[in-house]
Amino acid sequence: MYEANYVDFTDTIHPIDFLKLMFKNTAEDGTIILKNWYITECTDFVTYKDFRCKLSWDRKDLFRIIDVFTLHQSRLLEISHFLNELDDIALSSTDPYRCDFSDFLENRMTQNTYATFVAPIKAKHPLDLLSEVIIRVGNDLCGFNLIRHSRRLCQLMSLGAPDCVILREGRMLIASLALNCCGKEKVQIDTLLEDEDIFETEEF
Repeated sequence: MYEANYVDFTDTIHPIDFLKLMFKNTAEDGTIILKNWYITECTDFVTYKDFRCKLSWDRKDLFRIIDVFTLHQSRLLEISHFLNELDDIALSSTDPYRCDFSDFLENRMTQNTYATFVAPIKAKHPLDLLSEVIIRVGNDLCGFNLIRHSRRLCQLMSLGAPDCVILREGRMLIASLALNCCGKEKVQIDTLLEDEDIFETEEF
């Protein structure tokens, strides 16, 4: 049995409503269980794992995260219209921060959002991926998940995926944002180098 303080990513609600439910269901000590969040990808099937975490947040933090998510999602939507072209530019360089994306993205902050959270990471070994992630967001699993779910959400929007799929990815992204901003227990990604579910492809 699970405690009352949990949320489930299979709930079909808007990401912002999901975040509010996370806030409501957070226990007094900050504990909350994220059910069906962590994806284990295998050859023939996909399973989901639960994640127990702790947050330290108040209503001010809640609405700050909502504002950040809303802005971030709007930038991802703009990026999604030119994702293939932007990826071609990024993949031709070793450093996406030195690329010129101005032909497709006029706003400098949107260009930075692409370079940090969306540009593909070329890595043939987990150590290469780790190094690139640390450059972008630091050595923290929540930061890594911001990259992971930002890119996936952008890809889904680019492909015109069904709303239910986009909303689920949005829930994962906003939860990652909350944990990155207010998480009390940080997990360093270099402790997960042997986890093939995290480092699963040559090009992230």
